[in-house]
Amino acid sequence: MRLAIVSRPLTQYHLKMAKQMGVSDITATIPGVPLYPERVQREPSDFLTLVRLHQEVEDAGLKLAVIEGYQLSDRITL
Repeated sequence: MRLAIVSRPLTQYHLKMAKQMGVSDITATIPGVPLYPERVQREPSDFLTLVRLHQEVEDAGLKLAVIEGYQLSDRITL
């Protein structure tokens, strides 16, 4: 088991705070995806968006462990 954090939006501030807290893994959402599911499926994210997200997390010294389409409610997550 590893400690992870979900931050939306994912910012440099949150990455730095996660690193200071001893977090090793990041759960992120795809940039631009709404907080709640939509009735109509969107176009898939392009590869470069995901590469930039991965690089941003790695540059902060963390591991991008999960990419979610939208954030689940806290009750489901717990």
